[in-house]
Amino acid sequence: MDPFTLVVASSLAATIMAGSMGLIYRAGSRQPCLRDWMMAGVFFAGNNLIGALAITFQVSHFLIPGFGNALYLAGHFGILAGLRRRARLAPGWGGGGARRRHPGRPAGWKPFAACAALIPLLHALPFLQSSVTHRLLVFTPVIAAINVCVAVTLWNHVRRGEWAPYLPLAILELFFAFQLSLRTAYLILKEGHALTFMGSQFLQTSGTLFVLVFLSVATMSCALIVTHQQAQLLRRASLTDSLTGWLNRRALHDLAAAEFRRCRNNGAELFFITFDIDHFKSINDRHGHAVGDAALCHVTALASGALRGNDALFRIGGEEFAIMVKAGGK
Repeated sequence: MDPFTLVVASSLAATIMAGSMGLIYRAGSRQPCLRDWMMAGVFFAGNNLIGALAITFQVSHFLIPGFGNALYLAGHFGILAGLRRRARLAPGWGGGGARRRHPGRPAGWKPFAACAALIPLLHALPFLQSSVTHRLLVFTPVIAAINVCVAVTLWNHVRRGEWAPYLPLAILELFFAFQLSLRTAYLILKEGHALTFMGSQFLQTSGTLFVLVFLSVATMSCALIVTHQQAQLLRRASLTDSLTGWLNRRALHDLAAAEFRRCRNNGAELFFITFDIDHFKSINDRHGHAVGDAALCHVTALASGALRGNDALFRIGGEEFAIMVKAGGK
């Protein structure tokens, strides 16, 4: 496959990424991380568009690779920023560090934007102008570091039982960093590379192919993260009483069956406490349902405070409640 076709395919993949994230955001998810991932797709698309134009018109000015590399770095940073925003961290470096922030605030993009604006100017240096190899040796480690930061962020801030939707993206980022490291090592160990900007050399063609695969898998991975969370929220809503926050009758059936099987296998004991509110109907009749709802919330709050954190709490009827008390095994 020739370089132009690969660049156009990568541009389409980046456009699909930007469009998919934007549509999911507009469809009702409204998660701030989707805006970061949408912008990442826009930046990747811009990078590939510059490459396509450079191939078509044979433009060789130093600002062309300068702007292309700035957009490429911004695309990778956008993925990292989205994940950090999901973890309620500052989206990136500078101005926030690891301090927790409101997930919708864009602080953290600003320092990176200032750094990215300097990248085209750096290409005016004779060292970077003189060789494509020099530019690869300078910027490839930065991209690999961003990829590794994505995996580290996931490792540090995703609970071990919630890894499933994040695992494809973590593997993708580590694999991409690994292949970048291999290509950098090859450039260092093998001398005499006559690379040209957007040339057809194997090293550059394979790199563009890796980018195409990266964009395609990253789009699916980011969508998986968001849709999995939405599915979890819907399931949690279907099992939770909206008034008291306790679990409902459906959850009681599912959890009790699972807990009974566990206790039967390991010999642990399982207990239930049931209670209701006496004369609750008279409260509704005399003071209205709003006061009745407040009474329900007050009773459940008192009960929650008196119980252990690992007891399962259920509202099984209007003013009827159940508590599943788990004891240790033998």
